[in-house]
Amino acid sequence: MNAKKKLLLIGAGPTSSLISYNIAKNAKLKNAVDIHVFEKSRGIGGRFATSRSTKNPDCLADLGAQYLTQSQSKQSLKPYFETLTKAALVRPLETSAIPGFRVDPTKSHYACVKGTSSIVKHFFEQASLEKTDMVFDCRVIKISKAEPGKVEVTTEKQGTSTFDIVISTMPVPQILQLENSSELLADLDMKRNLSMVKYSTRFALGLFFDAEIRLASSAQPLNFIENDPVFRYWSIENLKRTGTYNEPTSVVLHTNINYGAENAEEDKDALKPQLLEKTVEIIPEAASIPLDSVKSHKWRYSQVLESYAEKPGCIKLSDNIYAAGDGFSESGFEGCIYSAERAVAMIEASMNL
Repeated sequence: MNAKKKLLLIGAGPTSSLISYNIAKNAKLKNAVDIHVFEKSRGIGGRFATSRSTKNPDCLADLGAQYLTQSQSKQSLKPYFETLTKAALVRPLETSAIPGFRVDPTKSHYACVKGTSSIVKHFFEQASLEKTDMVFDCRVIKISKAEPGKVEVTTEKQGTSTFDIVISTMPVPQILQLENSSELLADLDMKRNLSMVKYSTRFALGLFFDAEIRLASSAQPLNFIENDPVFRYWSIENLKRTGTYNEPTSVVLHTNINYGAENAEEDKDALKPQLLEKTVEIIPEAASIPLDSVKSHKWRYSQVLESYAEKPGCIKLSDNIYAAGDGFSESGFEGCIYSAERAVAMIEASMNL
């Protein structure tokens, strides 16, 4: 019996979790590879990030993705939503009465009852991936071809490790920022296509009130702001997730695309006072919240604005080195699903199983 191949997923966000899930469902691949994960942050989720209050762990806030969207035209993706519904991780999110929400009758939306990070954790768990298979606070700085059929991955703190197959799910610009990108990306057409992938930058502010309160500003779970120089959106998180006020109140605000672009190189903490001052204009109750109950986050690579040419889902960077993620499809959960399915199909084909 042949030894299993060591497969590394770079990133512990939705695409990596869906790759793991699809490998686990594929009997041939499941018995052919051992999955490992390197994640630069301290936990699972990526842009599906859920934060907890330091004072009340029941007070949650989704600082990244806010909800899931299902397209009626993509029936092949329906089972993913069904498994989440069966696990009681999502519930239908009614948006028809929300001012400013762009209603599309061909799409349904779902709130993540336990936070968006629970979606990523679910698919990793369904793949029987343990935390011992994952290394956190592990930023990859170099991906190199090694001896025939091997790939060396160098990280900032942990040194160099060798794998048989590597799939990067990091945002596309970070591939171009690798120390050996010129060597890795020898195909100039591919390198040009990678450089044309564009993302928005957003700043998020999470306010943890730690107790159930009713905000005078709005009774809507989602709130869209028109013609504001800073913010585009804010949510009452407990109301969004559960449809009730029966949990501690938290609020998340997202800046608009223009503000993100203008401040893309700024530090999140430097902008925090300015963002909080603006928040009070929108949500007066924020004036009394302690500073240690406010969390700021910078999404340098937030939503995909321009995808990789022809949206292949996954591409081969070099021998046994692949790149996947919604930058190769379209922004959002469905884009991550498509990318994961393409990545698994390419790996299976490369192994001649």
